[in-house]
Amino acid sequence: MIIAGYVTVIVPVHDGALSIRRCLEAIAAQTYRPLEVVVVDDGSTDPTPAWVRSFRAAHPEILVQLVPQQRAGTGAALAAGLEKARGEFIALAHQADVWEPTKLARQVSRLQGAPDAAYCLAGVVEQVGGWHRARTAARVDCWPLCQGIALSSLVARRRAIEAVGGFDPEPGLAVAHELACRLARHGRGVRLAEVLAVCHRAPRHAMPALAASLEKLARTGRLRPEELKRGRGRVHASEGWQALLDDEPVAARQRFREALADDPRLPTAWLGLAFAALDRALFASGLLRPAAR
Repeated sequence: MIIAGYVTVIVPVHDGALSIRRCLEAIAAQTYRPLEVVVVDDGSTDPTPAWVRSFRAAHPEILVQLVPQQRAGTGAALAAGLEKARGEFIALAHQADVWEPTKLARQVSRLQGAPDAAYCLAGVVEQVGGWHRARTAARVDCWPLCQGIALSSLVARRRAIEAVGGFDPEPGLAVAHELACRLARHGRGVRLAEVLAVCHRAPRHAMPALAASLEKLARTGRLRPEELKRGRGRVHASEGWQALLDDEPVAARQRFREALADDPRLPTAWLGLAFAALDRALFASGLLRPAAR
């Protein structure tokens, strides 16, 4: 049964004992009601289930379901959570993400104000250790969607998710990105410029998953060959810029060349290639040294 106006937050978690309670407390602090939380324990070997049960006991005002499964990956966990969900709107959260209190209220209001919209993306802050970067919501008018999309960025109508086939359980995909691409083919999206969540992720490790998602979309007929090449070019360009940030100009140059092989007119790849050549020359001259790790 789907309940109108209800929000289900699906949280896939694997060995998240150190972070899951903080994530769930941020969800409980949301100003939006009514909501429920479905935590899918993806084969944890630490005390994660005990922390979820402790949170559930401390918040009897929120329906919290704990769904155990064998280790199968994020996509499979989200699919299992969707089966238990009762909400008209589906929100996603990574086990270590922290939300602003008005996140759900803002995104649901945006969707309610656009009845034909399938999904809403919000801005997030990416955090890896002591490194932070604010990322605005991915452009919903750019096809294919080639910017990484954090789980916490996405809130979607349940009927739209079901209409495009639900969550893909295949391991190794960028789950939120792959779903958002299918939703974008199904109906339009809306976005909020505000940063509404802090997300813990490693951009370099996200790139292969993003590329795998594009390949999967192409195999299933949702991307034409020219769209796949354009999207792959943007992913390679992103990998190149990440390599520059990691003081690896040789690797960066290779990625930018791969990007231009797919999309010869990609301006970010041409600009990156110039920076990679400059960095390489500076490193060779000794004027620039790699950052201490």
